[in-house]
Amino acid sequence: MATNTGEQLMAASDKSSTIAANDVTFRQSMKWLHTWVGLVVGWVLFFMFVTGTAGYFDDKITRWMEPERPLVAHDVSTDRLLDLSQAYLTQHAAGVDNWQIKLPSRRDGNLTLKWREPAKEGEKRITKILDPHTGQAVSNIRATGGGSELYSMHYALQYLPNIVSYWIVGCCTMLMLLAVITGLISITS
Repeated sequence: MATNTGEQLMAASDKSSTIAANDVTFRQSMKWLHTWVGLVVGWVLFFMFVTGTAGYFDDKITRWMEPERPLVAHDVSTDRLLDLSQAYLTQHAAGVDNWQIKLPSRRDGNLTLKWREPAKEGEKRITKILDPHTGQAVSNIRATGGGSELYSMHYALQYLPNIVSYWIVGCCTMLMLLAVITGLISITS
């Protein structure tokens, strides 16, 4: 009987060492997965966080990149700005059903007009920035993406088609969740 109990203890000891070895291997694999998923996906998410932070100041960055735009004249009344806008729209967008007037604000100092030609429904809106004193469109503004490019890089990775970038961003988000979970598993004892 003593031998039988000794054999049982040996078998139990082998099982516990096998379980401990499997546990170490499992934790090591979780640590490996945590490290590599965190490194690879972390750089994509870091890019998104940095461009998202810069994208918060998109109007200011755009203004800085286009110094030829007129500065906001705070002495022009709202009624005068609306009259200038209406006169410009009457002359240049006469057959348009829908347009938008964006008055200068603290965040964006432009008098901006937007409309879409009726025959060109699928095209982007036409955007014009008016000088608040003369009511004429400012035409010598350089073509720059400015801060809006940074903002779109934040969620759409800019140079990829939107659907592809949305899938990449979604997968990276889920993989970072996996990195957090595997990190919790690898540090618990």
